[in-house]
Amino acid sequence: MVDFISVFGIFISILLLVFLKPHNKSNIYLSGFFFSMGSMALLRNTILYLKNETILQFFLPSLFPIFVLSAPFLYLYIRSRLSSGGYRSFGKYDFLHFIPSLIVLINFIPHFMLSSEEKTLFVRSVFVDPAQILYLKTLFFPLKVNFLLRPLGGVIYFFFTIRLLLDGQSWSNLMMKVKSDSDYQWFACLTIFMGSSHAMMAGLSIYFYNTNFDGALMDSYKFYMMFPAFITLLMNVSILFFPKILYGIFVDDQEEKTDAKVSMHAIKFKGGANVELEFKEIADSLHEYFQGKSYLKPGFNLSVITKETNIPYHKLTNYFTMYLGVNFNDWKNDIRVAHAVDLIDHGRAKNLTLESIAYSCGYLSRSNFVNAFRKKMGMTPSEYVKSIPEISLVTSAEF
Repeated sequence: MVDFISVFGIFISILLLVFLKPHNKSNIYLSGFFFSMGSMALLRNTILYLKNETILQFFLPSLFPIFVLSAPFLYLYIRSRLSSGGYRSFGKYDFLHFIPSLIVLINFIPHFMLSSEEKTLFVRSVFVDPAQILYLKTLFFPLKVNFLLRPLGGVIYFFFTIRLLLDGQSWSNLMMKVKSDSDYQWFACLTIFMGSSHAMMAGLSIYFYNTNFDGALMDSYKFYMMFPAFITLLMNVSILFFPKILYGIFVDDQEEKTDAKVSMHAIKFKGGANVELEFKEIADSLHEYFQGKSYLKPGFNLSVITKETNIPYHKLTNYFTMYLGVNFNDWKNDIRVAHAVDLIDHGRAKNLTLESIAYSCGYLSRSNFVNAFRKKMGMTPSEYVKSIPEISLVTSAEF
């Protein structure tokens, strides 16, 4: 059973990469998370239960640095899924998440420098007494310190992952999202399993540390370690209840082409368009919401829409990119420029300065307005005004 837990986690990580597509690139991080958790289970179970010398020869202590990456990978995955573009690649400082793993790798250099015979003798001594693993040669700090730091680091990441999901909102709003949104149910599921696993490992590591990893208590250690193993199993199996995460695994190529074709045709906003139910509901909600022309307010963004409509942030992102076929910022600029053109065409901006027109369209900067107008219309607002015959610049009855 214990070998299945580790193998299944690694299998899931590979499966996520096999079915990776442009619209679910965040699964790169999720694959890293499952591989890290599966690798940890593989090494732990090999030492305590399986007694497989070949596995330890290859992966001890090579897998230890990978263990440290489980919590960072989950954080990066959820952050990417919640980003406005639907996928967030590495940022300027994201390499910092990997520094602890690098330190752990460097710490084991003395063991890597051993001869193959010395490594074999060490592995066999671990099989006789698993507590011997604590004497693995290190550079900076002993292995038992590593056993403490990893789960404690996981608990810290758990805290920041929760903050990421809250996004400045109340717990009640988050609970509402979890109840109504399958993606948030998945995020909550992973976060709870990861937090439980690391909290449990932190408690066990402190207990083992206080008992000085006494070999006489090995049977007790093995028994307690079954609990995090069980949590890992639940986490691995949980993905089977969220097949959408492996998007495309149950969809053939023809269906995918059809979906893409629909998306390419729906490139203009039309409330109540004939699309799949979820997009139709969003379209209807936004059609009603935009009657108030909230997009003309300075600071208008996806977070504002989410707050005022309760439509999940990532669903809005998918709606604009996958259904409308346009980046949200481009859509916002286009509709604002269209409003500016309407003001000019009907003479309603006749007595306004360029700055006033820009502000009335939601721009706080004149230069941003001019750049957006030029991108959309191929000329500046001033050039556009000059291109319109004077007789057309009349005051509308609506003004």
